[in-house]
Amino acid sequence: MKWFKHEDTAGNPKIEMLMDEHGLLGYGFYFRILEMISSNIKENNKKEWGYLPSEYTTEFICRKFKLDEEIYLKLLESCFKLNLFRKINNKIYCEKILERGDDYIGRITKKEINKTTKKLRSNSVLTTHIEEEVEEDINLSKDKLVKTSQRDELVEKVLSLYQKHTGNLPTDKHPRRTAHNIVQITKTLIRDIRPHYPSDRIEELTCQLILEKAFDWYFGQLKDDVEVTKLETVKLNIKARFYEKTRRKYVPDYQLNTSP
Repeated sequence: MKWFKHEDTAGNPKIEMLMDEHGLLGYGFYFRILEMISSNIKENNKKEWGYLPSEYTTEFICRKFKLDEEIYLKLLESCFKLNLFRKINNKIYCEKILERGDDYIGRITKKEINKTTKKLRSNSVLTTHIEEEVEEDINLSKDKLVKTSQRDELVEKVLSLYQKHTGNLPTDKHPRRTAHNIVQITKTLIRDIRPHYPSDRIEELTCQLILEKAFDWYFGQLKDDVEVTKLETVKLNIKARFYEKTRRKYVPDYQLNTSP
């Protein structure tokens, strides 16, 4: 990727908070890391999109930026706290870079969609109904789903998170239906824990936040040789394990009632 959008940050409270703590150094640090991440977006490494390349080690960045390691770690920790970056599998990740990217991402994704569609059409087991659903409901652009006539932002979020972690489209017969179910159980979880959620937390309790954490947890604890092909598998695991664990953490009565 050759460039990414750099919007006016005056109305971005996270950037403002970063600058309040670190001044222009924080501002420059954030956007320089974004540039490094964008340099890693190539056609042959979709699973690495959004991640800081492994060659950019702490030592390398400190030397390149002329920073003391202590200052670098403080800057990075502030970005994590503000959810500007996240750490996934011990690597720095920024999902926003995929939304800001140039048309390079769109061209690559469109090429991948065409390949997937041809492959599905050649599979005699699939019915015409399924092919139409795949074509209409699982189109991706810039790692986000294309806005269909029945657009649901949170459903699209679920499907884009699945693609981000697997590099593939889900093979479920009705992936959007499964994604909708995940959104519903996430909303139920938020309804249960909101009265007990600490008011001083920087992170606002939203469906998007919970979905990101759930997917990071699920794929983070998988062994390298385990391949996930269905979104239904993800749904069952995060519902039974991650969401139940989250309820027990925030809802004292829930833990009391379900303990043996």
